[in-house]
Amino acid sequence: MAKLKPKYMTFEKAFIGEEPRLKDCTVQVDVIGALNWYNYNYNVGDTVKWLYEYVDNRNTTKEYLARVKKLDPVFIGITACSFARMSNLGCDIGQYHNTITKALERELNKLVDEPVARSVIDIVQRKTNYVIAHLESQIDNFINNDYALFEFNPYDYYKRQDLGSGIAWGIIKYYTPLVEELEAARDGTDDQCVEAYYSIGKKALKSYIDFVSKIVENAKQFVKVNKAENKARAPRKKKYKSETQLVKNLKYAVSNDPLKLASIDPTLIIGAQSLWVYNVNYKTITNFVANGPAGFSVKGTTVIGIDPTASMKKTLRKPEVSINSVLTCSKIQLKKFMDTLTTKPSEANGRINTDTILLRVIK
Repeated sequence: MAKLKPKYMTFEKAFIGEEPRLKDCTVQVDVIGALNWYNYNYNVGDTVKWLYEYVDNRNTTKEYLARVKKLDPVFIGITACSFARMSNLGCDIGQYHNTITKALERELNKLVDEPVARSVIDIVQRKTNYVIAHLESQIDNFINNDYALFEFNPYDYYKRQDLGSGIAWGIIKYYTPLVEELEAARDGTDDQCVEAYYSIGKKALKSYIDFVSKIVENAKQFVKVNKAENKARAPRKKKYKSETQLVKNLKYAVSNDPLKLASIDPTLIIGAQSLWVYNVNYKTITNFVANGPAGFSVKGTTVIGIDPTASMKKTLRKPEVSINSVLTCSKIQLKKFMDTLTTKPSEANGRINTDTILLRVIK
């Protein structure tokens, strides 16, 4: 026997009692009580082993048992597994052998070799089917109890299952048509519905509507609460990369012997307001200007956060003289340096390559 979930063990012992041991299923109240006990304490995945034992005890072939073990227990339902458990313990379940047989045959007829569902949509749908199978067993218990309401709180069940909003919406979509059908029978707005539910009586029909409506309304409440809780959660903290991590993929010229130049530490670019670089291949000097107080950052081999209207690139006629000026002049003089060059300016795009010397930054 599968172990009870520790979370509910204390409550179960105090209020529900130990596992029911019925001799037969002639007393309907006892049957409903037993099914409720199993429904509360177990998930269908825990109980399917009882079904396998039951099938084996019925002297079926090994091939039949092997086919049964291929079935998804979600679609067999916990009710059939619970009756199997009662039978295994020596209870004369009588007519409920047919309940088990019908559940098995229904699913065996649909059995095909299908690939395991892998997508998120498939996983959500399988979970939705699992929850609906449990709710269907509760509805079966309600009907078998002569439409008498019993203690079942859908909202608490949804919380225990830790449902997502997608699954809750699946429940709403599945049971809303049933509620509408029952209400049409009650109000007499659909002749077919009236005829279908005429035999159960007005009082039972009202209870039926209340029971299924509670399943739907609790699912809607669960969606609202889930949405509010998700909104109230603290936003995920952004993971900030270090300066070293940001510039690790930056490609630049470490040095240039003919000009006797060496690049500055590239981590100094991060957060700077101005960056001066020289391309030794094209003899161009570029001044990047930041577009905000946060300064520059680096993505791959590109400086980002530049102001394209304020940044510019020009060709140097005398690189040795001009570069020395960039390296030695004051910040105020540096702002006017580009105006002293007579060559035509061009756009600075932020890309850095292995021909580029990193000359100077202004923080």
